[in-house]
Amino acid sequence: MLTGLFTVLVLLLLAPSFFFVVQVIVGVYRKPFILDVEDINPSCAIIIPAHNEAQVIEKTLTQLMLSVSDNDRVIVVADNCSDDTAALASQFNCIVLERIDLNNRGKGFALAHGLASLSDNPPDVVVFVDADCDADVGVIARLKKEAMLLMAPVQATYLLTAPIEPTAKTRVSAFAIYIKNYIRPMGLSRLGGSVPITGSGFAVPYAFLASVQLASGEIVEDMKLGIDLLLAGHKTCFSPSLCISSVLPVGDVVANVQRERWEHGHLSMVFKYAPPLFVQGFSQGSGTVLLTALDMCILPLTLLVTVNFCLFVVCFVLGLLGMGFLLAKLAAVALVAIFIALTLANLLAAKAYLRMSDIFGLVNFALSKVAVYRAVLMGKKTGWVKTHRDD
Repeated sequence: MLTGLFTVLVLLLLAPSFFFVVQVIVGVYRKPFILDVEDINPSCAIIIPAHNEAQVIEKTLTQLMLSVSDNDRVIVVADNCSDDTAALASQFNCIVLERIDLNNRGKGFALAHGLASLSDNPPDVVVFVDADCDADVGVIARLKKEAMLLMAPVQATYLLTAPIEPTAKTRVSAFAIYIKNYIRPMGLSRLGGSVPITGSGFAVPYAFLASVQLASGEIVEDMKLGIDLLLAGHKTCFSPSLCISSVLPVGDVVANVQRERWEHGHLSMVFKYAPPLFVQGFSQGSGTVLLTALDMCILPLTLLVTVNFCLFVVCFVLGLLGMGFLLAKLAAVALVAIFIALTLANLLAAKAYLRMSDIFGLVNFALSKVAVYRAVLMGKKTGWVKTHRDD
């Protein structure tokens, strides 16, 4: 009985790992498809949540205004700010909404506040952009058009780039984001799944937003929005040719706070939303929902590698004790396949993220997450925390 339960548990843990490999291989070799959107120009509201973003808001708005047409509105939600964010934003041709509510803090509440301001004159499409992002001219204009043409939520490529003279750990972190926010969505969209909303640079037809609840204290509110849209019947598409980026934090303390927020939020979403997604997928016979649920169960990259290595060790030891080596072989195949897929992704990137010497950075990166996962296993709660910027 125990042997059978252990076998089922191992197979359940290995399934997302093999799906990860398939995603990466498909994502690496997929060529982006570019839609013809020149004949449409939907009305659009661009909502920018901003909490104490005085250091970056001027640069972001300067770039953004180059992509704005007469058919667009830019709305900056200065959320619980104690600096000059609102004053600096008001120098631009945009609407500035100041929101003070210390009991309901976080990006989700700011987005909901901005969305509520549109009810009297709703646009065709709403685009969400973070206050610290860089976007090439025309990215936002194309993004809104694709959402209107497809009548679907659309996520652009959102990357976090390594700063000047990055450490090995920072390069590993940037590579992990590249896999998560570019390669995997490429593969998942090609396979037919709904891609996750990854934080910034996504557009949603306004009518779809009536079926979701933005105002929440969820740590990864963007991921929750994508799941809620899918449960309401709206598949999120991926637009890999449109790229928005931010710079990774430099200091270890700042990076660790941000990483802890992401990891806790991701794992909490898995426990909360994966079961209803699988139920809906099987009950409706929807491959899109099932693929999306399976994608959601893929662990963060470092934890994925660590868990697969531990599975191999445990299964190998049990094999020596007489349980057979089939599970150990499967775990070994999964582990080797993951490393081959990651190597291909790094080699075929426009510019390789990792060097051979970064294997030590990968080890340090994994060790830096031990405290994060220990806190998760102990049931520690993590709420919304502002990611401080390096001076």
